[in-house]
Amino acid sequence: MNCSRHPEAPAVNTCAVCGAGICKNCIDELHWEIDGKPLCHKCSVEKVTAIVEDLKSKKRKSKSKIGLISVTFIVGFIIICINPNYAIVSAILWTIGGFSSVMSFFYSKPKPSSSNEIIVTVEYDEGLWPILKLIIALFFTLTFAPIVSVLMLLKNIVNIRDFNKKILENESILAQLKSIPD
Repeated sequence: MNCSRHPEAPAVNTCAVCGAGICKNCIDELHWEIDGKPLCHKCSVEKVTAIVEDLKSKKRKSKSKIGLISVTFIVGFIIICINPNYAIVSAILWTIGGFSSVMSFFYSKPKPSSSNEIIVTVEYDEGLWPILKLIIALFFTLTFAPIVSVLMLLKNIVNIRDFNKKILENESILAQLKSIPD
């Protein structure tokens, strides 16, 4: 088998995704692998492009969470300043703002770290467990809503900073990969 990019060169390995032959030269210049197995140029570009799109999607979600949390927290604070008798309305608004963050803590599912990894999860959907889990989540949401709102706001701001850094790194890698002639 010869290299898919350099037909004159013998392949020393195969692409972890598509199985195309990869020569020593390609392995040295691509630097992209899954589970210790290299990727060909085409699959490297596709993988990095998918990573950039995923990071941009996560960044958009963090921005919308910041918007929701900010609006509910500010409106709740204004209501308390105008009339302290409406503190329950503020608590409800803060609960709405922090609800998705607290619920995601209770209901988040692990994601595979690589495309080849399969995660087996055990779901406790029998008996009273789902109801008990919901009651606990609602209790924590109502009790700690203002605190959770502020913490989730800060967490999402940090997430956006981290996403920006990772997006720039991966876009730089993508530009390097695209500059390599086929």
